[in-house]
Amino acid sequence: MRCWNALNLRRIALVTAAVMVCTLIARTQDPQGKVRHPRYKVIDVGTFGGPNSYYFLPFGPSISRSGVVVGGADTTEPDPDYPSCFQNACLAVHAFKRSSGKLTDLGTLPNGANSGAIYINDSGLIAGFGDDGLTDPFTGTPDLVPLAWQGRKLIEIGTLGGSFGFPNGINNRGEIVGVALNAVPDDFSMLGLGPTETRAFLWREGALKDLGTLGGADAWAAYNNQQGQIAGWSYTDSAPNPTTGVPTQHPYLWDKGRMRDLGTLGGTLAVVGSFGSPGGGALNN
Repeated sequence: MRCWNALNLRRIALVTAAVMVCTLIARTQDPQGKVRHPRYKVIDVGTFGGPNSYYFLPFGPSISRSGVVVGGADTTEPDPDYPSCFQNACLAVHAFKRSSGKLTDLGTLPNGANSGAIYINDSGLIAGFGDDGLTDPFTGTPDLVPLAWQGRKLIEIGTLGGSFGFPNGINNRGEIVGVALNAVPDDFSMLGLGPTETRAFLWREGALKDLGTLGGADAWAAYNNQQGQIAGWSYTDSAPNPTTGVPTQHPYLWDKGRMRDLGTLGGTLAVVGSFGSPGGGALNN
């Protein structure tokens, strides 16, 4: 992808000429007692005619339990969003799905040129992003909106009224969480991509829901689990504090429609890590 709304997606992607899918054969012993070393099979996923394909780390999961891989790949079409070849990136990128050895172009929005697939759940629902052919009047860069693919159907998740949105998680219940701008002015927008509020969203069965906040203007949905719980962080008020220069920020757990403040270690800023993995931290100043 390109530098949409001040986010250089090529820098947050693991850029590779091919996505490596490895099959591990467990270590066993032959009759003579010799250890058989693990064997790996490297598969070139391919592209849509261009030189590169992309697997968007540190996000994911970009591979399902059944071995379906999703990502983005160069086409042969010039990128109309960046005709001057931003950082030598001259070609449009399309989201892909690779299943049973076949690479499928997931397409773009009708007026868009680029897309990327980041997550896939075990039922085949895919979450990603794409441009919509519009330009943000504040940054002068293409709008970027969250997308979903269900089978052959491309679904525009959209934003909450602003020019930018991004998925951050998916579960096997068909729920996608992320962040999106709305149209309400905000001097301390978490995304920093324009003068409007950053809000946490939940998308489920075609409906986009604003999760609210802990009292401030902005919130971020970072992760969701298989029970439908969502973890993230939110401003608790609208006044910048002297420590960070922005409103106080606390982590939260959203469960059954309620956002619960998890507090800090006594400081003014805290974030969360993913469910089931190390991470998270707080400033205890």
